[in-house]
Amino acid sequence: MIMKPAFIRSLDEKLYRKFKSIAVLKGITLSKAFDEAMRLWIELHESNLKSREDYDNEYFISIKKMLDEKYRGKYIVIADRKILGIADDLRGVYKIMDEKDIKKCIVYKAGFKKEKGEWLWGSIEL
Repeated sequence: MIMKPAFIRSLDEKLYRKFKSIAVLKGITLSKAFDEAMRLWIELHESNLKSREDYDNEYFISIKKMLDEKYRGKYIVIADRKILGIADDLRGVYKIMDEKDIKKCIVYKAGFKKEKGEWLWGSIEL
């Protein structure tokens, strides 16, 4: 896909000259050199980016103990590193999500321990 020309302001002049001279020595156009540089930069930095979910999960883990102690049996709605609401049941959770126009969030029942074991003996045969 070919894009329209892009204008980049405030480039470091020495860095740009060196970049351009290496592209000329390699026999490639500046646009190909920029494409290669952008790909390398993306590869270098993309794996270090955290998603919104990652930040919300980190926040949740940091306050989980407090939630268990303070809101035992209640449903907690978390998004954007904030507690958006506390509800007694799932209807209350849906109401909070609807009022805040939230599509993705963490819903946690405080103080609830997961049961361990197998469901339907671990497999289903037909």
